[in-house]
Amino acid sequence: MRIIISPAKKMNENLDTLEYMSMPIFMEEAECIKNALKSI
Repeated sequence: MRIIISPAKKMNENLDTLEYMSMPIFMEEAECIKNALKSI
């Protein structure tokens, strides 16, 4: 039995993510919530 390992013909591209245009709207609020949860 022979096993042949070959590279992919095409790299998998991540087409599900979108590039962002600016920072999230609730960044400061999210930071406060994150810090509160970390302190628990």
